[in-house]
Amino acid sequence: MALFGLTGVHLDEDGRITRARLQEADRATRRWIGDPFECEAHEVANLIAIGNVIYAVFIVLGRTVLGQRFRIVAGPDGDQGIELESEGSGLGARDLLLF
Repeated sequence: MALFGLTGVHLDEDGRITRARLQEADRATRRWIGDPFECEAHEVANLIAIGNVIYAVFIVLGRTVLGQRFRIVAGPDGDQGIELESEGSGLGARDLLLF
């Protein structure tokens, strides 16, 4: 099981995540591994489905802040998508870097 930080998103007009920017992280050292990469939301859902853990990573006042985990959700077209475990409190998907 790998650990990833999700640092940026592309949102559709309804605010759903369609693409994401991730990077793998080392659990022991909390340092980034490799290069960041972009993928579709359903690909991120597949990463979660096979046991990987993906956290939101926010930049707040120039500092890196670890957010909530992402979970799999059903999209309106039947595809799998992702969302934060709790969008109600604290930082949300719209607070991630947008691209």
